[in-house]
Amino acid sequence: MKKIYLTLVVGLFLIPTFLISQTVSISGQITRHNDDPVYDIEVNCDGNVTTDVDGNFEFTDVALNYSCDLTPTGVFDKFEEVTVLDAVLMRQHILQINSLTDMYQILACDVNNTQSITSLDIFKVVQLALRIDDSIQENWRFIDADYDFSNPGLSNPGYITVNAIDTITGADFIAIKRGDPAISSDYMPAPPAAPSPVFTISNESFQVGEEVQFEVRVEDFADIIGIQQTFKWDPNVLGFQSADGTSGMGISINDAEVAQGLLPSISTREMLQILDGEVIMTLNFKALVDIPNLTEVLFFSDEITARQVVWQDPLNNDLFIVDGEYLNGEGTTGIVNAPTGLKSFQLFPNPVEDNIYVKALLQSAEGFEISIVNVLGQKVYSENFDQKELVLNIGFAEFPAGTYFLSLKTADGIQTESFVKK
Repeated sequence: MKKIYLTLVVGLFLIPTFLISQTVSISGQITRHNDDPVYDIEVNCDGNVTTDVDGNFEFTDVALNYSCDLTPTGVFDKFEEVTVLDAVLMRQHILQINSLTDMYQILACDVNNTQSITSLDIFKVVQLALRIDDSIQENWRFIDADYDFSNPGLSNPGYITVNAIDTITGADFIAIKRGDPAISSDYMPAPPAAPSPVFTISNESFQVGEEVQFEVRVEDFADIIGIQQTFKWDPNVLGFQSADGTSGMGISINDAEVAQGLLPSISTREMLQILDGEVIMTLNFKALVDIPNLTEVLFFSDEITARQVVWQDPLNNDLFIVDGEYLNGEGTTGIVNAPTGLKSFQLFPNPVEDNIYVKALLQSAEGFEISIVNVLGQKVYSENFDQKELVLNIGFAEFPAGTYFLSLKTADGIQTESFVKK
């Protein structure tokens, strides 16, 4: 640090009066390629500082003429924000369907750090989106924001050399996250013309030991080129066997949690048009209990891999994330051959802790049965009624935790709802 002594001349004597230190500061910002700030990155120069929530860092009290290499370091959550959108973006770039022009995105596509983008990089991104650990490097790569990609003779060492002859600002870096070239917020909202595809899982009835196949059908699926979701079921009811893509849809799964009733999946497809009502995938199980009536037992979920739908605008090939609608059976909750005289039917709360309440309204007074069956097919509650309106409180505190099926059955039909006991 340079020290300057100021003096007063009094007669023939030089009298030092006070001492000041001449220092400067060095500051900058670290962001993603879309200007989103990156916080908690350590930057080394005259000691260490950490970026704040806006991605800013600053070294204060730096000695005049001090030289150093500004070097940021940090790690990321390799699973966070990696989705089917990233896989679609990379695939289209490799096939030159929709080539990337942003060099930062191109660098992010090089997941395995081989200085090239191949189908192996797409494979690794799909694994990350499915939360499969493939041991990729979790260190951010940093690029000088002023680096000139058009000059191939220049190298980017990942640091900025500074000489503090004065206060320095704008020592900025771009942070590259391998496997995440597409930041989801940049692909929303979709234009008004974008579809809202509907996904429906079939309801099935089955007996213990049977092979059971569930179909996933779609509507408004034009130009949808990538989807991801997690399927969820009660592992005491169904044993997972396999999943297959149809109608040109490829499917990748993570079966590590099927014993818990969870199956993350990702599907991409060629630009083939899929008609309304077409099946895009099937999921195959073995029945572990009897479910005599068509009932909801397989559901869409956001656990592990959250739902996402990628649409390609046919007018300009731009990619967008769009909302999907997710249904079971006929878009209802277990209604199959419902009683013709049943006007409304509710049960709550769900999940249940102590009591479950049932409300039903029929067009006229008639005989019906309320029954509850556990996942083993055992009837644990049954009561007959002959009336038009029902408000029923069933004590459930002593029942074991698990999935149950409550049915209202009349002479001409049955309606079943599933619920969970905590």
